[in-house]
Amino acid sequence: MSSYQRLSDEEGRYQTPAPIGGTSPTEGEQDAFLTHSARSAQRYAQRIDAAFAAKDAAESVRRMQERTAAVDRVSHNEQTPLLFERSSEKESIVATGPLSSENFERIGSAEQPYHSSEVFDSEPQLHGEGFTTGGEHSLGMGVGQGAAGAGYSGLDEDNGGGDGLEADTPSELPELTVRSFVLVVLFSTVLGAANAYLGLFAGMTISVSIPSAILSLAVLSALGNTQALEVNAVQTGSSAGSSIASGVIYTLPGLYLIGYWDSIQYWETMLCALFGGFLGVLFSIPLRRALIVEANLSFPEGRATAEVLKVMSGLSSHRVQFAMIGAGALVGALLKLCDTGFEFWNGLASTGFFIGSAVLYFGCNLSPALLSVGYIIQLKSACLLMLGGVLNWYVAIPLVSGLLKPSPYPDDLSAVKAASYVWSNYTRYIGVGAMLLGGLGTVVTLIPAIVKGVKSGFQAYKRARASGWKSIPRVERDLPVPLIGGMVLVFSIALYFVFYFLLSDWGLGAFAVVFTLLAGFLFSAVGAYMAGIVGSSNNPVSGVTLATVITACFLLLAILGPSSPEMPDLTGPAAGVMIGAVVACAAAISGDNLQDLKAGHILGSTPYKQQLMQFTGIVFPSFVLGPVVGVLIAAYGIGEPTEEHPQPLPAPQATLVGEVAQGIFDGGIPVVYVSTGLLLAAAVMLADFCLYRLDSSFRLPVLAIALGLYLPLELATPIVLGGLINFLSGHTLQKWGVEAGIIEAQDVSIHLRRGLLFGAGAITGEALMGILLAIPIVISGNTDVWAFLGRQTASWPGLIIFCVLMVAYYLVVCWEAVAGKVLPQNTLVHPID
Repeated sequence: MSSYQRLSDEEGRYQTPAPIGGTSPTEGEQDAFLTHSARSAQRYAQRIDAAFAAKDAAESVRRMQERTAAVDRVSHNEQTPLLFERSSEKESIVATGPLSSENFERIGSAEQPYHSSEVFDSEPQLHGEGFTTGGEHSLGMGVGQGAAGAGYSGLDEDNGGGDGLEADTPSELPELTVRSFVLVVLFSTVLGAANAYLGLFAGMTISVSIPSAILSLAVLSALGNTQALEVNAVQTGSSAGSSIASGVIYTLPGLYLIGYWDSIQYWETMLCALFGGFLGVLFSIPLRRALIVEANLSFPEGRATAEVLKVMSGLSSHRVQFAMIGAGALVGALLKLCDTGFEFWNGLASTGFFIGSAVLYFGCNLSPALLSVGYIIQLKSACLLMLGGVLNWYVAIPLVSGLLKPSPYPDDLSAVKAASYVWSNYTRYIGVGAMLLGGLGTVVTLIPAIVKGVKSGFQAYKRARASGWKSIPRVERDLPVPLIGGMVLVFSIALYFVFYFLLSDWGLGAFAVVFTLLAGFLFSAVGAYMAGIVGSSNNPVSGVTLATVITACFLLLAILGPSSPEMPDLTGPAAGVMIGAVVACAAAISGDNLQDLKAGHILGSTPYKQQLMQFTGIVFPSFVLGPVVGVLIAAYGIGEPTEEHPQPLPAPQATLVGEVAQGIFDGGIPVVYVSTGLLLAAAVMLADFCLYRLDSSFRLPVLAIALGLYLPLELATPIVLGGLINFLSGHTLQKWGVEAGIIEAQDVSIHLRRGLLFGAGAITGEALMGILLAIPIVISGNTDVWAFLGRQTASWPGLIIFCVLMVAYYLVVCWEAVAGKVLPQNTLVHPID
């Protein structure tokens, strides 16, 4: 009997007779093999024809209907592979195998890098290793389910072919691995701490999805065998830490500011972050299908994250983009060390003067982080923020200081301190009223969409329950609704004991839990919907948080009664702030969760695996945020300047939340200024509605203007300068780059992404350096422990360096276009022969 050499895939479905050691197959064996091969080839051809026929039908349906339930047609028992096509112009089949820099460079060279049937979404899907034809070196044409690469393995059912699309193939394209969990723990903790610093310093935080995706890709590539879905899973968990930080720093430091805490309490902070984050993920899961699949909201940062992972070749490779983050981090850390550590210069450039009794002020914080925030949120959002600042500092403050008699500020103050005094005690409450009405208005307008989304989520669950778990396509599998309900119940019971410990009353504890659950779900839905429209960085979490605290405090006031300023009872205000903390964490993490699920939807990730990563990214930052915030407050101070801390962390939202909560109970809120803010917000909302009816591309989101009304002017100024850099960079790339033929039009966004990554690095570097500098300060009790040359009060050295940084930031983004315009053609660098 002749011998055979087995040339097969892993399961050994095909046997090809081949002479080994001079022995040839018999004639009958050859006929049997040819018959078997002909039958397999016929089936192969039939399936290819069926695939392309189904593709044409799917394309027609997709073009006729905006959003179909096509994903429901693909079931576990169907043996219809997802479709593929070749590009006739450029090599751009699909990414198969490990997600390496070489693959990115090859894929990125194509104008249309991914060609798929787009069954699950309008965006191209990143395919995997699904369509194997036998042999160790399969064609790898990527006919898998999204990025899973689950695939239609095997063409001959008689020889071990599977029963269609397999739900999970972790051995081929893993999503959850040991190393991915380790990276999530590390990145979520570090980025959460960095965003906590940024929020206390600037009054706003940013989404870190793209930077965490770059960091994850760089680390996993160094470890080898990197897959797109694994990278996406890491960035999903990593970004959760920064979102949790937003909810914590917007609220809980307010308890320290009103005197309820003498320091940041560890267990209360950890539990609020943990329960709020978990509830936010759980509340957002039923909305995933409605907002991502059916409503097809843009989720700009989720889409951008997916594009970064799909096409990482704009800067030669992902290593260059990682270098951008590293360079930004180095610049941010070095300038923070010189400013706050060594105190070589005053980090605040400010001036002011009197016109009669009226006072005018100008200030600019010389922070790379604030400049980077402006670049990231872009000029439009930065200008809206600045508009609020102009209305307060150049309209309200001069009017109040000039018209009020007697003078609203002490006579012995300088112009700079007088303006800050009027803002702190009077006009910033205009921002309180504007944020309150803006937050409530946002909630009211979104209620119909939220109700529709919840109904759609439960209808999808009913269909899944009727057809069985295995019938649900892998890319549509969320955590089961019964499990969600059980987890919400468990967390609610645990949260009840937290509130009972705080309030020492069973009834009030029950009220607090019920209100937290209702407000948490409502504002989680608002956060998720707003993230789909404006992104996580622009999500109005602070506005809805303030609305939550005010509503809770008024209800508690009706139960507990008022307190007097002479003998204040801080139990009611503290309960309101704690409720707001849980709701803020839920709203922040909900928007982040949907943003990451949008990226996963484009890439083909498994939703419930991303949700598990979100839980992981919540747990560990929750344990460290309390100590981080406590160290920062102890080292730098918070709120109003003091002799010990002349430049404290402003913590504008936490200051606002604490003062409003206390003012509701002791009557300390300046009603006139809050009412002015309400009227101003109503006028802005009316103007925005008119712009909407006129179908204008320019809009006036009230919460952005309200935040500008409340922020100190020195924070808004560098933010608008960063937005200006973004605008000028885009204009330069278009005029001097594209029109001059130096860069391609499709590469403009890739060049602009350089600035985003550089800015994200600067924010992280400055924040981490600030945390590291704070530790010796707290240990020694000396705020000038790093200032070996003594504290310098002049700001001009820092101002010069800040101007140089702005120019360098601009050149980082568009140096090719500038060089092509300024330098003669014969001086440009050409390849060496």
